Amino acid sequence: MEHQTNWNVITGGPGIGKTTLIEMLAGLGYTTTVENARLYIEEELAKGISINDIRSDFKKLQTSILKKQIHTESELNKDQTVFLDRAIPDAKAYYDFLGLTYDDLLLSHLKKYRYRNVFVLDILPLHNDYARTENKEEQLQIHSNLISVYEKMGYNIIHVPVLDPESRMEFILNHISEPVAT
Repeated sequence: MEHQTNWNVITGGPGIGKTTLIEMLAGLGYTTTVENARLYIEEELAKGISINDIRSDFKKLQTSILKKQIHTESELNKDQTVFLDRAIPDAKAYYDFLGLTYDDLLLSHLKKYRYRNVFVLDILPLHNDYARTENKEEQLQIHSNLISVYEKMGYNIIHVPVLDPESRMEFILNHISEPVAT
């Protein structure tokens, strides 16, 4: 059963400013979530596991990230306005990108929630760090996969143009639909 939420997904390829926007929205008092991929990688690095070892098993990495995302979303109030730094369907786009077989965990949670809005940030120049190691071609493929997954799930994607962070935030706030009555 799909549960309608008042949650707004902020997604797009790696390194395009999602976390910056989430932090800005949190600064305005909105409820936000962290990017679980980065959180998982940071936790593993803190245990002394190298980034190469973390990335050596894509299935374990994606499953671990998905489990964190499922837990994050299960803790949210579906009636509250929330901005998510990625959402469960993002996992499907990464599974596709990595050529991984869908598992029961992904399939059983993929349509658990219906998000109010899906904002896809247009591509910025790629700036990698310890957690983001994709090249430009990979960034574009992941970005395309994300759009495809959400469109196939019936979402009307709101494309956020390349603007300075404050203008991107203003664009998103101006495009939030009215909360859904439950």
